[in-house]
Amino acid sequence: MHMLQVNRFFSQTYPKPSDSIDPQTINFFFKHKVLVIVGEPGLGKTTSFLQASKDEPSAVFIPIGEFLSCSNPSQYKDKVLYLDGLDEQRSKHRGRGVMDALVAQIKQAEASKIRIACRTAEWHSEQDLKALEYSIPDSQIVQLTLQPLTEKDWPKLIEGAE
Repeated sequence: MHMLQVNRFFSQTYPKPSDSIDPQTINFFFKHKVLVIVGEPGLGKTTSFLQASKDEPSAVFIPIGEFLSCSNPSQYKDKVLYLDGLDEQRSKHRGRGVMDALVAQIKQAEASKIRIACRTAEWHSEQDLKALEYSIPDSQIVQLTLQPLTEKDWPKLIEGAE
């Protein structure tokens, strides 16, 4: 079965852009070293991440749980890491220490760029952004919100469905 590709759009929510830019596809933001994607459950963060990890050079898609338990994070040196599902790890660890563990792994991995996906409700904006900024010096963390599908996207999806 052929998956139909619908371009998904993201709005930058941190830092607030100086002039209002329209929502963009994720490729527009590839230049940033650290991206955090937040969105509501079931909105398509994982699907968007899988697609983006194919589009961005040297990218690897990896669920955060798998990344956290990886005993050799340096295998990801100079890669672009798409770390999916922070919210799932948060609920497992009751929110304790997940960010610290993640930050420690990220430091050891020495990846060239980091992408993290999390459900909006589980993302503790200020606290999490600070932890990331501290762990990845000299990088501006850019937070994006995945926009819901629009009316004109639905027919494309339905058409592509079996």
